[in-house]
Amino acid sequence: MRRVRGNPTILDGATAGTCADLEVPPERLARALAGLDPVQGEALATAAERRVLSALEGGCQAPIGALATWVTAGRLRLVAIVAAVDGARVLRAADERAVADEPEALALGDAVAAALARQGAHALIQEARQLAVFAQAPAQPG
Repeated sequence: MRRVRGNPTILDGATAGTCADLEVPPERLARALAGLDPVQGEALATAAERRVLSALEGGCQAPIGALATWVTAGRLRLVAIVAAVDGARVLRAADERAVADEPEALALGDAVAAALARQGAHALIQEARQLAVFAQAPAQPG
């Protein structure tokens, strides 16, 4: 159960989320976390998020965000976006399923990445790469 303010990038939830910031009644949080090893749960959520990035062949310059949250013990929800650099187009995909181990977390990430790919994510990522290369190119003498 992680809460991240703003638009998360891959791993923001793992590095910045805190239970103290949750606006969830303590008894609901306790039920959701019952039977879930916090370290293993965080590792599985992070694996699902990272899989979206790798499946879409994104990198540091990729306009990709993903956030996995535990809905209940053993049930993970993954939401991800890919955006145009200018923000004019934003693709969204989400899925929720039972996740008990890393292969299931990776399958969740693959499913969300595939949904984004069907919407045209690769074109937006390629556009971002081209702009990044252009921005880093040395100025030509004029």
